[in-house]
Amino acid sequence: NTELATRQASFETLIEKEGALRNEVGRLQSALDQVTKENEALSSESVSFKDAIEKNHREKEDLDAKVKMLSEEKSTLLKSLEASSVRNSDDKLRDELEHLQSSLHDAIKEQEANAARVLTYEESTTKKDEEIETLTTKLDKANDVNSELTD
Repeated sequence: NTELATRQASFETLIEKEGALRNEVGRLQSALDQVTKENEALSSESVSFKDAIEKNHREKEDLDAKVKMLSEEKSTLLKSLEASSVRNSDDKLRDELEHLQSSLHDAIKEQEANAARVLTYEESTTKKDEEIETLTTKLDKANDVNSELTD
């Protein structure tokens, strides 16, 4: 009779542990789902930043081509102006070239800022991936223990 009572108490303890494990599995699954949602959002943002970086890169290439073209035009005009000793046009060309160089510098700064943001998001995504892996491991262990208890 005491053996039966002991087994009954052990069985009730196992049922309580199973319930606790099911609760833990549910909690871990919810945490995993939340981290997965956050990871998907970060991945989407990362794609947007990569697109912005590519756009900035194309704009930089366009500006580089303009600067090269203007530099060549400036060289040609400077030779012409030196021959006719007209300096006013040279000053305008110099101002325009400086403006283009400033625009190019601004585009480069923006591209660097975007690259830094993408790196930050990539690091955040890596951290979230590690959290998912940790939660998945915990969930697997809880499922294994739950499986052993139900067997």
